[in-house]
Amino acid sequence: TRWWADEDTRQLLRQRAVEDESWQPRSKSLELLAGDERWAEHPETLALPERIKESIHTTETPQTRGWAACHYFRSVNSSDPLADAKQRVFSQDADGIGPYLDPREPVSDEHLAKVARVADLSDEQREAMVEQMNAALGWDIRIGLTE
Repeated sequence: TRWWADEDTRQLLRQRAVEDESWQPRSKSLELLAGDERWAEHPETLALPERIKESIHTTETPQTRGWAACHYFRSVNSSDPLADAKQRVFSQDADGIGPYLDPREPVSDEHLAKVARVADLSDEQREAMVEQMNAALGWDIRIGLTE
């Protein structure tokens, strides 16, 4: 256990990460949780990636939405051979870490090609990755979220 990461604190952070009305506490909670690699092991957080994905539709900052999307794709089905590439898509440098891209905005073909190079994907795998991400998010990442 980390020096700050007693169970009560982790529970509070998990709650604040998705429920706080202000983006600052949500963003800081997500940052702290990301630093504690054990947080996702707890049963009460199993639904957190879905709740974070849903929070993409809120007024959070683009950085927080990007982090949430990267984390969401890192969290779901880690046995997926495309999981590594998926978690890189919303990071500016295709490395899965900040700075992050806003998942509401279109992802360019150039950026997807960069992700494919970094993750060593074929053209077919890149297209499969995009189709799977579109299905998971409910919109085409090449077009962005249009409401």
